Amino acid sequence: RTLGTIESMVVRQSKVISTLQSELEMTSLNVSHLLSDSGKIYRVQQTLATTEILNDFIIQLVGNKVDASGSFRQLLVSRELPSTCAEVPERNSGVRLIHPQPGFKESFEAFCDQEYEGGGWTVIQNRYDGSVHFYR
Repeated sequence: RTLGTIESMVVRQSKVISTLQSELEMTSLNVSHLLSDSGKIYRVQQTLATTEILNDFIIQLVGNKVDASGSFRQLLVSRELPSTCAEVPERNSGVRLIHPQPGFKESFEAFCDQEYEGGGWTVIQNRYDGSVHFYR
């Protein structure tokens, strides 16, 4: 009788182990799907953020009735421009287009003195609207 009880317990435990293995495989598969889905969601969120930025930019352009090609070009160029004259690759003095970060929406011309005290000096004159020539 004890042997029969032990055999039935072993059979039940084998069934439980088999069931647990199946559930573990399903759980692993579910985790794989969740990871894949979360990666897709992340990529969609990144795309959405970029789309929202571009939409805001377009709305701003339409609202301000600004030339879109020039402003968009300005936006792209501003990311490539040096923020100070110390970052300008040319080592000769002259007027250069810079885009200080952060806080400046637009790029502007500044005189870069590359001779005094080793160079890299940014000279800014009070010419906000561009109506007066830089060298005046």
